[in-house]
Amino acid sequence: MDNPVQNQINLIRNLSTLGRKQQCLVENKGKSPLRLPVITILRTEKLYVENFWNIVEFLNEKLETERDEVFSYYYPLTRTLTEIYAELTYLVNQDDNKKFGICVAQYLFQLSQRYRYRKIKGENNSLKDLYGKLYKKFEANLLNLPERIEDFSKNHLKNSGFDFPTIKEIITKLNLDDLAATTKGLFPILTNEAIYDLLYRVPSNFLHGKIYHSMIPPDMPKRWIVIQVEILSFLFIEMVDKKFLNKETKEDIEKLASEFESNRPDFVNLWQAKRQL
Repeated sequence: MDNPVQNQINLIRNLSTLGRKQQCLVENKGKSPLRLPVITILRTEKLYVENFWNIVEFLNEKLETERDEVFSYYYPLTRTLTEIYAELTYLVNQDDNKKFGICVAQYLFQLSQRYRYRKIKGENNSLKDLYGKLYKKFEANLLNLPERIEDFSKNHLKNSGFDFPTIKEIITKLNLDDLAATTKGLFPILTNEAIYDLLYRVPSNFLHGKIYHSMIPPDMPKRWIVIQVEILSFLFIEMVDKKFLNKETKEDIEKLASEFESNRPDFVNLWQAKRQL
């Protein structure tokens, strides 16, 4: 007899396989000689794609091997997937100058944060020299970014115009009809509000240790992870296909959508039976 949960786990594995295929195609875009701004943007985009599928594969492995009682601890990673999807979607919708500014500003800001942490620990810090070299390489003065690593604060990042909006702001403005027509067909109740509330805010409650969640049945977070990873994976592969690959993997996406449709009834029936218990 088919195992409805295992069928969904197998689907996530297939989604991840397609995601890695897309990653290779994105990486190949940067192999010909390109200008520094374009190379910088492509490397950043590649890191987002790679990180997304690293997390999906980690969760899929845990779905295969872990007992139900521990999944509430893995569940907050679906929020991380939502953040990666939101930020990359925002990034790819900017013009190249804005993309380059975001990539440089975010990188230099992260160096400044690490610099402060090491300075507090009293460590010999090489990050200051690295910051200076990158500042010149990227001509960050033209972006009005702080020349000294000590001066790059969160306020400087915000005022630069190269910070990301809040996740809520990004998700609220997503054009799902354009970005996710296939995904919306699979999940008809999917809206901007549902993405923000169910894929971001609910996992945040687990992340922040809200104790009332201890009352939830122990096997519930596992099923939440399954369905939310599927939703986010479909959203992600569809966005990458349209924004990066000129619909090169559209047929692959349609095959996985068909696979999901064929396996959905058994999983839904199992879910409803569990809820009634």
